[in-house]
Amino acid sequence: MARIAIICAYSLPIGMAATTRIMSYSKGLVRNGDDVTVFSYNPSGNKYDDLKESQGVYEGVNYCYAFKKDRYHNKILHALEILWSIVLTIKQIFLENKKRKIDCLIISDDNPLIIWLFNYLAFKIGSKAIFIFDEYPYPIRRKLKNKIPFWKVLSYRIALKNTSGYIGMTKNLVGFYQNIVFRPSLILTSIVDVDRFKLNSIGKFDSTGEQIQLTYMGNMELSKDNVDNILRAMPLILEKYPNAKLLLCGRPNARDRVVLNDLIKYLNISKNVIIDFVKFSEVPNILSNSHLLLSSQPSTKRAEGGFPTKLGEYLASGTPTVVTNVGEISKFVEDGENVFLVPPENPDLYAKKIVWILSNYETAQSVGKKGRILIEKDFSILSAGAKIKKFITNSI
Repeated sequence: MARIAIICAYSLPIGMAATTRIMSYSKGLVRNGDDVTVFSYNPSGNKYDDLKESQGVYEGVNYCYAFKKDRYHNKILHALEILWSIVLTIKQIFLENKKRKIDCLIISDDNPLIIWLFNYLAFKIGSKAIFIFDEYPYPIRRKLKNKIPFWKVLSYRIALKNTSGYIGMTKNLVGFYQNIVFRPSLILTSIVDVDRFKLNSIGKFDSTGEQIQLTYMGNMELSKDNVDNILRAMPLILEKYPNAKLLLCGRPNARDRVVLNDLIKYLNISKNVIIDFVKFSEVPNILSNSHLLLSSQPSTKRAEGGFPTKLGEYLASGTPTVVTNVGEISKFVEDGENVFLVPPENPDLYAKKIVWILSNYETAQSVGKKGRILIEKDFSILSAGAKIKKFITNSI
């Protein structure tokens, strides 16, 4: 049994996509016999859950805020509490290592300073360090640039010098870091806790009477998920299916919310669109009880390196799913076999695909069930945990 510590700056034990991914592969490692503790050095508050404790066990995974979970909302005080929390996280790992050897530190943070710091910590306690990542670093991620500045390349060369290996979401993403410092790598795309999701059991529907629920779930960050593409498709869908309702589940920032609300008004679809934030525990039921699940990403450098966490969860529900064909998605799923792929940034084609699916819903349901089978076979937490365990063992 290996003892593994994971370092991150995300909300624990419940949060958005990054937290879900960390907790999923952590549960996979636990089910494969390892002892896992996830440390967050970023006090996050209770934005996503009502848990007050700074540490605990969640579905077999230990989690810990070395300082505290509550956060200051003042930016300066929050920055200071992060710095103090980093110090306490380092101290906590030292103490835990004295109690029982920590075999591996997994660093789930692409800040070069954090990578360097915890690489050095791993060296001091005689552990191996693995860098895990699921997106390109800033400014590719936020500013949608095509590359990072030279000074940042140099900082990564220093930070990654003592890293034992990489775990990345896609081949493109792994190649990005290997071009900076080459290390052995593992590609791990979607990781899904399949047990959370009930298989979609919706039968036939009356296309003229029953409400048809189309659902998107994500953070609605428009630079990553162009939800506006889905909204622009809605008037065309409503021409054929006026009883269709679009549920947008997420919490967009203030600027993106204004953009979305203005577009909804402009398209005159306010009666057919709902924007709502849902709790983590509500996600499986919403996905499983929708008629169709939607994802849309623009064709950008950022999308080239990622793989939507939501896509794995969509497929796990067994609900027919529409996703834009960007990045490496088509390497792992097949159009018309286990998912429905559409070209990016084309609301007309997006709408036509949805209308076809609704008009051929029994066929679409068969595709949805095959999506569930794909996730169970290749992307379950047990399968992912076994792959990571083998990779870490070889690194140690």
